[in-house]
Amino acid sequence: MKKIIFAIVGAGGGHKMPAIAVYESMQAIYSDQLDLRLMDFMQEIGCGELDKQHKEMWKFYLRHPLWARIVHHSFSVSAWCVQLGIKNYARPYHPQALEFLKREKPDLIFSTHFLCSRVLTQLRKEHHLKFSIITYLTDVFYFSNLWLNRDVDHFVVASEQAKQQILKKGIPGDRVSVFPYPIRKSFFDLKRSREEITRSMDLDHSKKTLLITLGGESVAPVENYLQALVDRGLELNVILVTGNNRELQRKIETVFCRTKPQIVCLGFVTNMSELIHISDFCFIKPGSATTWEVMGHRKPIIFYRSAQIGEDGNIRFARKNGIGFYAGTSIRRFARIVTNFVHGAALSECKKQYSLLSIENGADPLARLIRQIVNSTS
Repeated sequence: MKKIIFAIVGAGGGHKMPAIAVYESMQAIYSDQLDLRLMDFMQEIGCGELDKQHKEMWKFYLRHPLWARIVHHSFSVSAWCVQLGIKNYARPYHPQALEFLKREKPDLIFSTHFLCSRVLTQLRKEHHLKFSIITYLTDVFYFSNLWLNRDVDHFVVASEQAKQQILKKGIPGDRVSVFPYPIRKSFFDLKRSREEITRSMDLDHSKKTLLITLGGESVAPVENYLQALVDRGLELNVILVTGNNRELQRKIETVFCRTKPQIVCLGFVTNMSELIHISDFCFIKPGSATTWEVMGHRKPIIFYRSAQIGEDGNIRFARKNGIGFYAGTSIRRFARIVTNFVHGAALSECKKQYSLLSIENGADPLARLIRQIVNSTS
């Protein structure tokens, strides 16, 4: 039985959710034919310190998006310098990764992080290992030099725009495939109705509902956005997901416990699909996973500022197709957009635009591609 490993880095949903979506599809279709394993790669092979360092860097960029943009812009200057930097940065990761590869002997690795892909291709070349590597580009519309790796067997992207950027870097076209963004099929398998979910949260299901989720670290000054809604006294339900930010959750629950609109504050949740389902519109950080999950439920979007260049394309796509608005860090603009959703025509206009937009799920087609590739290997 062929062995396939899905190698992720658990820093944000963008690197995790596409892999989980495809993994679940393969489990559903091919579990009796293939040995499948999903793993937070650096952490699980024993590189805990490097994994922690990388995730702390990611959190720093979330708190300081200007620095993130400066760093990412610098990556476009010289692909060679970027590749050399990644190679040296990843070097401490090699012994554990090599031990893992020799022990597990995978036939194919599906990687959703450039660092994993770099280490895997280096070790395969240096130690003459035999396995295929597929890299999934997690930015839908943007290809950074971080991801450029000529030793990867196959790239998978979610847009023709990203494919063209890869081709310009010299990667042959037969090694790049375009599939719709993969979303977990279970994400749309809802067991409860909207009324049942809102009732369980003590919300008035006759009112419109705004979902606010700004990433697992929830680093935005969200209390200021909430205060703007309170000042307007909108007839509205607000569900705020603070993720891992427990201090923010306690603060919100204390300050906004009896307000209009009604605000329900949640920490880390496992029922995000239900929360998106019962919402009428969402205020989100424009990461690819969250953006496409919200669009999969066909909910209008208000965007907070992007944390990195790769997220900008998601904002442009939603705005161009009439299903999203950009508030960024402007609290006044945010309040004005929300008011338009509650009292104006924004909601009906977005619903009309969604009816004209085809949003497909790439999870099953991508699962079939992976099976085809792994079966073609000796």
